Amino acid sequence: YQRRVREGVKGFRKILVSSGTEINVFAYFSWVAHTRQAYNLMMHIWKNPPNYVDVRAVKNYVVTMDNKRQEEQQQQKQKTKVNVDAANQMVKAIQDVDQMQNEAMKKLAEQGEQIDRINNTLDDINDDLKRADHLMKGIESMPYYLFGGSTKSQAKKERVVKDHTITVAPNTPPIIEVEILFRARKSLSTALMVFETDAFKVLDNKTEKPLSNSQYNYIDVDKIVVRARHETMDILFNTKRKDPVRLCSSYLQIIANQIYTRSSLSGHDVNVEFEDASHKWDYQDEWIYKLPPPKRGTGKGGLASGNFQSLASIFSDPETQKDMEVVDKALDTVSGLLTGIKSKGEAMNKEIKSQTENLREAVKKTDEASGRMSNLNERMDKAS
Repeated sequence: YQRRVREGVKGFRKILVSSGTEINVFAYFSWVAHTRQAYNLMMHIWKNPPNYVDVRAVKNYVVTMDNKRQEEQQQQKQKTKVNVDAANQMVKAIQDVDQMQNEAMKKLAEQGEQIDRINNTLDDINDDLKRADHLMKGIESMPYYLFGGSTKSQAKKERVVKDHTITVAPNTPPIIEVEILFRARKSLSTALMVFETDAFKVLDNKTEKPLSNSQYNYIDVDKIVVRARHETMDILFNTKRKDPVRLCSSYLQIIANQIYTRSSLSGHDVNVEFEDASHKWDYQDEWIYKLPPPKRGTGKGGLASGNFQSLASIFSDPETQKDMEVVDKALDTVSGLLTGIKSKGEAMNKEIKSQTENLREAVKKTDEASGRMSNLNERMDKAS
């Protein structure tokens, strides 16, 4: 990446992206007004080089590599002993952890319902104390007794205990975090885009706190527009409460794939449009978010050869292949369990935060009831 002075135009800079012998203009920036914006953009592209996955080509490559390895192993006739018991023990250990987590989720739900009942009881106590305060004022003052309002008892409000059962939908994709440059107040700032089950949000890259009005539900997304300007995307919404989002990132493919696939899980379709002269790439495939993004200084990144092949396919001996099929299934089971454990942990964390707020509310109601009770006791002592 180079920064050069544009000939004939004073005070402007441009970013040139070089790939082999071809050099393209990435973007122009004002030297005075957009220095920080240009710097953030260059640093983001430098640390996170753009990388797009051709899913069909990757799958074909994996099949070719599988066949090649199989041919090589057929020639070697190598027999390898596989420790199936260790794989089964690993599955059993993860299943035990999953079971303990399920029990913890059940206890957490019971705790949330108990906190709700405590809050409801405190509400009833405070209502009774308000009634007692009203009666006490009638004892203290004859005019209030005669003209201070009705003393008829009111029916108690029906209190509701919320169902706190923690559920995680099967095949829920894990939370994904992506580095972006977020356009706010006419400037590009470094930020973190977090994709959760029902919504995505934008966090400050330093504090990791959500930016103002930066949480978006997938069902509110109308369409995604990939701009002709390199690595730039607009997200448009079907509600007037949300302004369009413009961002720049090396991970546009992952971002579009996340929004599209997660919206589909909610029964909502999102259109993805590419402007003329924009770089078109694949989306609508869960493999895209599973591929590791490239990082500066770590080689090409992306797909490592053989990532999607079966372990059993690299062995020619029938007995070994059978054992490796068992190991393959064990690894798939472990992978699914770990993904579920992570999703359940995130759901539990959300429930704990909600219960913490409810406890704070209970403490506030307790202090209020205690104050009312003390006040009534003092007034009753004076009246007697």
